[in-house]
Amino acid sequence: TALEQKLRALAKDDAAYEELLQLMQQQQAVEAWPDAALLLEQGLIVQANMSAQSLLGMMPQDLIGKPLSDLFSAEDAYNLQVALDKV
Repeated sequence: TALEQKLRALAKDDAAYEELLQLMQQQQAVEAWPDAALLLEQGLIVQANMSAQSLLGMMPQDLIGKPLSDLFSAEDAYNLQVALDKV
């Protein structure tokens, strides 16, 4: 596709291209998911689909970069972290 060609042009090598392509596919999957979905990296929100934005009543700029734990009370955030540490 044209997008894949542009990604390949931006990538310095095959590994960088594959990483960009995987990232793009992850983002598309999050957007397409019908339920609320957040994509996290090291506990920080890097993407929120429309369902999550609607459910939380927040705009993307208010979610991106925010720790997931900030969306919960202190007790719930602790319980969430304990559960995530087990995964």
